[in-house]
Amino acid sequence: MSNNQSSQKNLAVSICILFLLVPLLGIIDFPEDIEISEDTEFSSVVRTSSAMNSPGSERGSVFTNSVLELNAGSPTLVLNNGSLVSFDNGSPIFSEGNVISISGQCSLLSNFSLFCSGINNYGQLGLGNQQLLSGYVDFGGKIPAALSEGNNHYCAILDDGSVSCWGRNNNGQLGDGTNANRNSPVSVNLGTNKTAVSISSSNDFSCVLLNTGEISCWGDNSYGILADGTTSNSNSPVIVNHSVGERAVSIATPGYSVCAIFSSGNISCWGESYTISSSNSNLISGSISITLPTNRTAISLDGTGSHVCTILDNNSVNCWGVNTYGQLGNGECSSVIPSSGCTGTNANTPQYVNLSNVIAISSGSDSTCSINTNYQLYCWGKQEQIFDNTSNSKLSPYLMNFNASDVSYSDQDMDGDGIVNDLDVHMSGDDDGDGVPSPTDPYPSNPARWMDCELGSWGRIDCTESSLGHFSLFSALYQSECDLGEYQHQTGKSYCNQASAGHYVDSIASANQSICPEGYYQNQIQSSSCIISNPGSFVSLTTGDAGNTNTSSYNLSSTSASYTGRIGNQYDNYDYYNINIAKSHHISVSIESSNAEVNISLYDQSMVLLDINNSLSAEPIVSTNLTSSSSTRNIFIVIEKVNSTGDYHMNLTYYTSDGSNVIGDIFNLIDSEIGVDESLCSAGTFESGYGSSSCTAAAQGYFVPNAGSISQTPCSPGTYQGLSGQTSCLNTSPGYYTAAYGSFIPTPASLGYYVNTTGATNQIACLPGTYQNQTAQTSCIDTDAGYFTSSSGSPAQIPCSNGTYQPNTNQESCILSSPGYHVPNTASSTQIPCNPGTYQPFSGRSDCIDASPGYYASSAASTNQSPCEIGSFQPNSGQSRCLAADPGHFVDTNASVTQTACDLGTYQPYSSSSSCFDADPGHYVDSTGSSSQIACLIGTYNPDIASNSSTSCLESEQGYYVPNNGSSVQLVCLPGTYQPNFAQSSCIDADSGYYVDSYQAISQEPCSLGTYQPQAAQIGCYGADPGHYVDLPAAAIQTPCPAGFYNPSSLSTNSESCISADLGYFVPSEGSSSQLICLEGTYQSSEGQSSCIDSPEGAYVMNPGQSEFIECLEGTFQPNAKSVNCLDAEIGHFSSGKMSISQIPCPAGTYQPNSGQSSCLDADVGYYVSSEGQSSQEINPFDFYTDSSGSSYLTSCPSNYITIIEGATSINNCLLDSDSDRIIDEDDIDDDGDGRLDSVDSCSPGVIGWISNSTTDIDGDGCKDDIEDSDDDNDSILDQYDAFPLDSSESIDTDSDGIGDNQDTDDDGDGWSDLQESTCETDSLISQSVPIDTDSDGECDIADSDDDGDGELDVSDWAPLDANEWLDTDGDGIGNNADSDDDNDGWSDIKEIEEGTNPLLPDTDADSYIDSNDEFPNDISEWIDSDDDGVGDNSDSHPGIKYFQTNLQFILAISGGVILLAVFGYLAVITLRRKPENISESKPEENELIEVDYPHEGMSEPSAELENNNLVKESSEEETEVVRDTSHIDALLNELPTPPKPQVISPPEGTPVNEYGQRVWADETGQVWCLNSDGSILRHDAATGGWVQYHN
Repeated sequence: MSNNQSSQKNLAVSICILFLLVPLLGIIDFPEDIEISEDTEFSSVVRTSSAMNSPGSERGSVFTNSVLELNAGSPTLVLNNGSLVSFDNGSPIFSEGNVISISGQCSLLSNFSLFCSGINNYGQLGLGNQQLLSGYVDFGGKIPAALSEGNNHYCAILDDGSVSCWGRNNNGQLGDGTNANRNSPVSVNLGTNKTAVSISSSNDFSCVLLNTGEISCWGDNSYGILADGTTSNSNSPVIVNHSVGERAVSIATPGYSVCAIFSSGNISCWGESYTISSSNSNLISGSISITLPTNRTAISLDGTGSHVCTILDNNSVNCWGVNTYGQLGNGECSSVIPSSGCTGTNANTPQYVNLSNVIAISSGSDSTCSINTNYQLYCWGKQEQIFDNTSNSKLSPYLMNFNASDVSYSDQDMDGDGIVNDLDVHMSGDDDGDGVPSPTDPYPSNPARWMDCELGSWGRIDCTESSLGHFSLFSALYQSECDLGEYQHQTGKSYCNQASAGHYVDSIASANQSICPEGYYQNQIQSSSCIISNPGSFVSLTTGDAGNTNTSSYNLSSTSASYTGRIGNQYDNYDYYNINIAKSHHISVSIESSNAEVNISLYDQSMVLLDINNSLSAEPIVSTNLTSSSSTRNIFIVIEKVNSTGDYHMNLTYYTSDGSNVIGDIFNLIDSEIGVDESLCSAGTFESGYGSSSCTAAAQGYFVPNAGSISQTPCSPGTYQGLSGQTSCLNTSPGYYTAAYGSFIPTPASLGYYVNTTGATNQIACLPGTYQNQTAQTSCIDTDAGYFTSSSGSPAQIPCSNGTYQPNTNQESCILSSPGYHVPNTASSTQIPCNPGTYQPFSGRSDCIDASPGYYASSAASTNQSPCEIGSFQPNSGQSRCLAADPGHFVDTNASVTQTACDLGTYQPYSSSSSCFDADPGHYVDSTGSSSQIACLIGTYNPDIASNSSTSCLESEQGYYVPNNGSSVQLVCLPGTYQPNFAQSSCIDADSGYYVDSYQAISQEPCSLGTYQPQAAQIGCYGADPGHYVDLPAAAIQTPCPAGFYNPSSLSTNSESCISADLGYFVPSEGSSSQLICLEGTYQSSEGQSSCIDSPEGAYVMNPGQSEFIECLEGTFQPNAKSVNCLDAEIGHFSSGKMSISQIPCPAGTYQPNSGQSSCLDADVGYYVSSEGQSSQEINPFDFYTDSSGSSYLTSCPSNYITIIEGATSINNCLLDSDSDRIIDEDDIDDDGDGRLDSVDSCSPGVIGWISNSTTDIDGDGCKDDIEDSDDDNDSILDQYDAFPLDSSESIDTDSDGIGDNQDTDDDGDGWSDLQESTCETDSLISQSVPIDTDSDGECDIADSDDDGDGELDVSDWAPLDANEWLDTDGDGIGNNADSDDDNDGWSDIKEIEEGTNPLLPDTDADSYIDSNDEFPNDISEWIDSDDDGVGDNSDSHPGIKYFQTNLQFILAISGGVILLAVFGYLAVITLRRKPENISESKPEENELIEVDYPHEGMSEPSAELENNNLVKESSEEETEVVRDTSHIDALLNELPTPPKPQVISPPEGTPVNEYGQRVWADETGQVWCLNSDGSILRHDAATGGWVQYHN
């Protein structure tokens, strides 16, 4: 096997191994990928979010009505995202919201407010009045925790365990001790130390389960819901005497009854009979136990209408009560309507429902729904196209088309004991149900509180120190997490420390701050990330320097700490720091330094000195103790170098003004200067990337002129720099240059070149015509006269050859002697012109030629002899000109020696003519050699040419004329003219009144009757126009018809043709062809008139062409003449006679509603018309009357009398109203006139002379606010405690901004709206609880889809809190903006752009080789070049041999070798087969003429002589040589390939010659060439800009 084959095989094996290793390499690299992905978490913040109503410890427990509600219509569910679901035709209908729980028309929202909307006729929405139909219920700063809807009223448990009710109160169902309806919540007195745990409202009564386990009810007792043995209602709470003897744990109020689950799990009921027993009467005393299945207990209970359902402890369901529509779910119904098909009965004992694993149930008025553990929703009972698209009742559970897995879990655990209210069993002595019995509980009546923990501690049962990364405020129930940008490294703290400048905290609940890594900085405190250093800057963990002025000061956190700084060098004279000190706080700072002596000073924000000290003093302390702390202020701490350098330590104590509380840790060590700001790279250094820890010195050949540079600048051509880290470059000296950027040494000018300036970017080739034989020269030498150089960079001059000359120095070529010149000597500087009469057609000649006879050479330096042209002749030789032919003669050939005379009938007026002219038509020539022709006289003509006699001229005929001498034709007389004579020079014009209508006329014709002709020389006559006539022959004019007459016809011959105008028509002027019609408003009663008559006033002419006018009728009028109609009298007017010229207004007391009337109408009784021209009568207003028709005025009622109707007809309609309230005395129910009815006026009789309104009586109770009412807005808060005593919707103003919390969109005044704080999960009532807004765009990070404001959404932002970064392509933890190698392929982004690869793809061509390891990064088919020949191994047929890239090259090389061997072999064969005796020693060269028998392009072909000689030699040799068989050699030669043709450079055809005699062109590759006049070829060198000699 050859080495090449072995190499190819080895390569193939290597490629296979490489492909096998790729997956393995990927596996090996995988941990690195993991590490990179971990690094990318540097600036990220992991947040967790929860749904609005997330499942908690109650998951799996029962639901309450608050999230699954069913009344009379569709079931409604609350989902965990706060939206609601109802049903129509069996399909769910979703509505978005932020609901936690619902009851009837009211919803408890996620912000713990209560929103109600709907019917409000009894104030049941609780909005403060009955007019509003939607709004928020005001509980006076308390929060609703549980809600229950009754019949037109609501009751709610508040967060302090109290109960408030509102709405209808006719039976005392609000429990406030009255029967008055309430449109705002009123408090219910549950008794001392008693709070509500669960609540249920029903038909005009309400019940609560108390923290004592008792049940308290109030309201309608008609059916015995109080169980007190009576049916008397109670408008105050009554403890129910149910006689069970156990604590109740859950209650329901179906219809007019009450059912409860007791601590044993049993159920007892009382009240209306159908839900409690089989008896037919109500139970008004005690209770009846409901019989449950054996060994079963109840865990949930619900009832709204006439049936009850319960979930048992095995998650089965039982129902009892009325079963009209199958609401018991047992497959039967009890309706007595025959068409219903029901056969079942009502049941007072629980009926089994065929369901299992039920976890929630809701019983409506006539139907029930439940949810099982698979979150399936089942419903049964009455429905109207709700459960499905029918109205059929469902007698058994029906599976709804909805999955309830997203339903909310919102059961309230008011006392925090882990058990929801429905099943809450309280411990003995725990009156408020908070899990802590008295007297241990410091809040025995508040179920939400039982501990007052100190600052830094938290808890309910006991106090626990806040842990690392947390803080606790006074009396906190929970510790709070330190936010982003804050940390707490100590336990038991009530605050968090702000992250220091140069540090960051990127996670909540952090125990420590982190110093910004190298390449990152942070100049602000309380930051959650660091800022990557910019290009041109760096951040090192070993260097840093605080600003030297107050405007460049470094920030310190508002906390105690021990700060380390340093005086770094002799120029570091000051370090400025800035700290913000809160109101009522101070700082104290001590300074110490082991090396440097420094002063420490404190300045206020106006740079007024507060305190100063020295590090060497006994107590080097400064403080703000002597300054005011009444407001927040900024303090500057200034460290001033006294001498030396070194570290210093500032021990800063931050404390309250009274010194009772130190904030922070004075032992917390923090470097105050490292990582706070980025430093600019110094001049001579640079940094191109983000996040650098140092700068790079400029390399040799480069420089960096300024500080803060992001790149080094290469020395431009013409400059160089041999040192690194420099700020400028050096200019090259004359004689030297640098052509490339980044040069570090100058280059001397080469031989044939020069450099004549400093800072040269290239050497200059000596131009053609100059030369230079030394290096490093500043100029070139001009060639001498008679010498030349033809190319750039010539080292010597060349003498001109014979036949050429050069008169000038500094020339690039010699000049051939021109045609017409001769140069007899070499090195001549001039050429000699040929004399006149001689010529020279060739260049480079030494003599001139005489011009031949018949020829001439007219000037010196003629290049040829010229033949005498046609029209000239010359009989002699050696002449410089020819003779012109004379006039009357001609020469018709070139080079003629004689001239010829013109014949008869011809002539020639000019000399130098080549022929004679024939006599023109109209002329004749009657002699030879004539130089002119003779013209025929006027009146005669000659149509022939070449006439030789005067008899050839002819006279013009009659009807013709000849106006000019020399005419060739006679001209015909045109129409309008005539000629009766011969030989005339013109024609005669026809007279006016006459005409000539033909050519060649000899007479004129007169115009006939009815025609005329006013002009002469005309070809016809005009017909008389319409409106005219002609009554004479040969007339020159026509006669017009007079005014009043017209003639519609033409060619009229007499005056009878004119017609008089008709009646209603007129003709205004003479010569008219038609009559004009009289227009509307005019008429004409006579014939033959020239105008029309206008219609008079009071009349009109409606149509055109009328002969009389029309009079206006009654009810119409016309004030104008020339009218086309009459005007109807307008409404309120009339017209009584004919031809009226005006209308008359109706007088006062009358009116006319219609137009076109001849009279007016009298006003009716009860009406009046006060002025004339009225179109209607007016009804009498209130308090006025009229008792007759036609009245024009009103009669007023007597004083204190009014009318209650309009249009009073007599004084009897006036009724007494003593208090002037527009209510007659007999109907007035407001005695004091204060605007409140006596029946509802709480102060009746009260103050007189005022009106109850929103200003004087805010709550509308009839009591004047400033005199009688102590609760002006009736919001149950006395005015003295009410921040808004006149606004029932407001009572609290948390931020004291004058806007109540209900109306205030920003309750705590922290600049964030309550809605924003709700969205951002901060407390809208605490001003210190402010949302995080990283990019300060007004949108908190929780809601902001782009936290850092870099335009990249957080979901796709690699660094969502870093505005400078959003993408990390290679996952190396460095964002692309800071990463100099985005794809981590080992090549910088700049290099990739230079190489044309993609800086974001490590493998641009996707060939599995990263760009830095790929020798062909843009070619997917190549990645390695083993032999460095520029061709990839995959395309290289011989990847191990540098000289062959393709098989063709290899074959050509082998072929070339074979050809050489064949040639030598062929020569050897020919030599061997010749006879030795025939070999001539004297002519060995002739024997060597045998060569390959085909010519090569570019080789000169043999001359004809050489070929003939060879033929002779061959013929002689054939006679003597021994014939040998060479066919095998010929066959071998025939098989050899034709050698490649060498490239021949020549200009394309048509290439122009420039002023230097050169042809310049570019070939198809863009290479520029130049062909000189001497045949030499130059190639343009694009690198140097010069020309290089090229040889074909």
